[in-house]
Amino acid sequence: MLNDDQFAVTNVCRSLDLYVDPESSELMELGTKQYPYRHFRAASSEILNHYSFTDANIKIHLKEGTRVYVEIDTTYFLSMGMVNITSYSDSNDYSGKALVVQTSIPQPQTSGQAVFHLLKNTDIITSDKITVDNYEPSLILRLGRKRIVFKIVTTNYTLWNIDFYSEQVDYHSDSVVSYLYMLQNRNIVMSKL
Repeated sequence: MLNDDQFAVTNVCRSLDLYVDPESSELMELGTKQYPYRHFRAASSEILNHYSFTDANIKIHLKEGTRVYVEIDTTYFLSMGMVNITSYSDSNDYSGKALVVQTSIPQPQTSGQAVFHLLKNTDIITSDKITVDNYEPSLILRLGRKRIVFKIVTTNYTLWNIDFYSEQVDYHSDSVVSYLYMLQNRNIVMSKL
């Protein structure tokens, strides 16, 4: 149970921009434009562990012209204000597209090239977040469904200027890009421009 001080902190509307550039050569990974994360998993972990059940509005910027690998069943947007996934460019306001590659191959948790990482770890531990205190048992059961890239619950959601590609290891098993739950009074926008 949250006390009044904790309630005030968790319900403050926050805006956050996270950047992912798999080709970054910076020595630090902070999730900023100057020091972007190299792996989408870092952004997924930060969002799940720090912004679930808040009014946070998060924009995930993926570097144009790059292949950003997203491991299936590792990205959860749980009861948040908004998540917007889009491309960005270092050179101008109009970016080309980033390519999101959904994969079942485990992705590195951190980059061996970086000297400093903002996050202590990038573990995706949903058991702390998906509990009966937060959701009904039927929804918890549905969240356990496998082979989904983005699991979105009670969150406004936008995919903008992104291409998708699948590198399937098992050709006899389908995967779903976005699985949406409890979206009454929420907006969903998907556009390739």
